Amino acid sequence: MAERMNMVSVLVGDRGTGKTTYLKKLIPIYLAKGMKVLIIDTLAHDAYVDIPIISIAQLPAWKKGVYRLIIPSYEFNEAIAQVKEHVWNALIVVEDAYKVIKRKLPKEVEEYIIDTKQKNVDMIFMYHSWAWVMKDLITIADCFQLFKTGDHPSYRKEAMAGCYPQVERAYNKVMQSKNPYETISILK
Repeated sequence: MAERMNMVSVLVGDRGTGKTTYLKKLIPIYLAKGMKVLIIDTLAHDAYVDIPIISIAQLPAWKKGVYRLIIPSYEFNEAIAQVKEHVWNALIVVEDAYKVIKRKLPKEVEEYIIDTKQKNVDMIFMYHSWAWVMKDLITIADCFQLFKTGDHPSYRKEAMAGCYPQVERAYNKVMQSKNPYETISILK
């Protein structure tokens, strides 16, 4: 991923391809810049066991550090509304985003994405498959982080406008690599 610029990124890769490991390497970079990191998930992911949990009610008082917000999928819209209201100067990560955002970006997420520059926020949405990434998010994203996947980015070609050839070249390079954790960033 590029130097932070209030970007919205989509990470796409199968299970076990290094998405979470990659993300965990970003956390110290954000903390060193005095920013907060919030990982939103629907379960207590083993890879984040060392990261404390914060509740929706605690968000207004949160000043620094890295936390996980673990919520049931049906509370995502309420949670993101509170995040939008109270979390600035931060990296927001939505783990397994398909669990909480199926076909269309909720209004709260769309508004938060639009306001990332004003709120000094980077957002990362993590997916296991191109087919699961909604078209609206692909259209609005600034960056794709590609890992090995079982499906091809052509599933979302129409949403990628002019950047599809670049995405396809990067995808082919990642898939041809013998490194199971190969990853490439693409800025739109």
